[in-house]
Amino acid sequence: MMIEAAAKMAQWLRLEDGFTLIAHTSPDGDTIGSSLAMFYILTCMGKRVQVVCEHIVPYLYSFLPYAEAFNTPDTAEKSYKNAIAIDCADKNRMGKAVGIYNASMLTGSIDHHKTNTAYGDYVLHDENASATGELVFHLWQHLGVAVEKSKTALDIACSLFTAISTDTGNFSYCNATPGSFRAAAALVEYGIDIAEINRLVYRTLPIGKTRLIGYVLSSMRLYNDARIGAAILLWEDFLRFGAIPEDVEGIIDYIRDVDSIEIAMILRQTQKGDFKVSMRSKRYADVSAIAGRFGGGGHLRAAGCTMQGQPEAILEQLLQVSTDALGQ
Repeated sequence: MMIEAAAKMAQWLRLEDGFTLIAHTSPDGDTIGSSLAMFYILTCMGKRVQVVCEHIVPYLYSFLPYAEAFNTPDTAEKSYKNAIAIDCADKNRMGKAVGIYNASMLTGSIDHHKTNTAYGDYVLHDENASATGELVFHLWQHLGVAVEKSKTALDIACSLFTAISTDTGNFSYCNATPGSFRAAAALVEYGIDIAEINRLVYRTLPIGKTRLIGYVLSSMRLYNDARIGAAILLWEDFLRFGAIPEDVEGIIDYIRDVDSIEIAMILRQTQKGDFKVSMRSKRYADVSAIAGRFGGGGHLRAAGCTMQGQPEAILEQLLQVSTDALGQ
């Protein structure tokens, strides 16, 4: 089925021109790396193409080739008639860029979330893929564009390796499959610098994020015999520690890694006042089902949603559903 879907999408990419690639809001390594790889693949095919995202590329991923190619919906070219959502389980994940998607004549989506709603005229979806970057890798090989070793292929490989690595927790999460490692091995063959990517993504911390980690660890709350761990970050906390929203990425892992915890969650207040909820589980709890109860989604072990209200009331709602997920 995926081979057939890849073939159909490849035919569309070859025949059409003028593509808008849309990354999801609060972009992570997978949506960024996958979008940049697709950007360069289509550029090599001689296509007019742009990448659009409601939010700018976090500094953490600014090292990726052509990261500066990202546009906001306001500055994007509106005349392109094709749009592809990258790593967006549903249209809501596109944020303000959804208007561009809905206005396009032909649409597609490349995604690996199990909650994907199969939207678009051309759909490349596999929930068994570790990352959208893995799907883009196979599409790239199918297209046969710039697949020989070169500086161009090296740039594409760097973006895709980062996409797969970040969505598998540096190949440590349960979603890392033999297919993930085969794709990664093929990408390494292009000569990417794994040590440098690892240093930039996993071993480099801004001082604001370092302080934020300390605060989360010291203020973390435990529930249900320490099987649920939660932290609340108010907007004022970011101001107090000199941190920015993107600094939250990865901090939830410190909560999940506590030996007794099965479900970890962080409630992050935005400047607008609503709360972005991130959830992770360790062995058996389905956090995508928890997020789904509040209009969100994601994966079995990693999911999220957006909620409004007072943080303590939001936390109480989440705890009620999370307790059920623990089997109590």
